[in-house]
Amino acid sequence: SEVFNETTFDEWVDEGVAPALPETKKLYYELHSLGFQIFLITGRSESQRNLTASTLRRAGYSSWKKLVL
Repeated sequence: SEVFNETTFDEWVDEGVAPALPETKKLYYELHSLGFQIFLITGRSESQRNLTASTLRRAGYSSWKKLVL
């Protein structure tokens, strides 16, 4: 198995091309349509907040209550 490499991960995040996982996106839309307030949680660093928010919006996650990094 691969060992996690934080530098490589950060470089990948900085590319801003992370895809939306189909089942996660489906759940997001379903909960949103039911009126739930959406909180997104990620293990990314605070320095990646703006890029993460932009990537999420491009992937179709357009409204959430809070993004927790």
